[in-house]
Amino acid sequence: MARPATYRAEDWIAAGWRALVRGGPAAVRIEALARELGVTKGSCYGYFADRAALLAAMLAQWRERSGGALIARVEAQRGTPQQRLWALIETVIREGARSPEPALRGWGRSDPAIRATLEEIDRQRLAYLEGLFRAMRFAGDGAAIRARLCYQALLAEHQLGLAVDTETRLAAWRGQFALLSAAPA
Repeated sequence: MARPATYRAEDWIAAGWRALVRGGPAAVRIEALARELGVTKGSCYGYFADRAALLAAMLAQWRERSGGALIARVEAQRGTPQQRLWALIETVIREGARSPEPALRGWGRSDPAIRATLEEIDRQRLAYLEGLFRAMRFAGDGAAIRARLCYQALLAEHQLGLAVDTETRLAAWRGQFALLSAAPA
């Protein structure tokens, strides 16, 4: 495959994500990324002042895609709260294998700024899930508990990197979804 004549900021960010997933935050080095892209490292500086700016752009992209944009995509499908919850679960499972989130969470253990962003996204996601469960008529702690269980199960499965195909994971989640969304007694 021929290399493009020029690279956009998005190409540098994508290369940064690949490096992060492969080797953690220390692997996101402009010189190494330039080598991977087959360009001079000076071409990066047309988009980013320095490595910190590249890392900030990567984080901003992840924040948007995994927070507000994901929720907006689910909400655009309309449907009942149960249908939207399933759409969210299915989207996370189908797209999760390509997500850099496990690497990002690993990075967050040693970087307070990354950890703060992760905590912000966690709050946003949990609030969305809790809202779906409240719309399903779970009152009081019932909505919050179900939201937390659902979120923790999705995160844990994702962090473990289970080598199970998507359809098997979806089949397992259908049972978990039924349990979580069953009408309150």
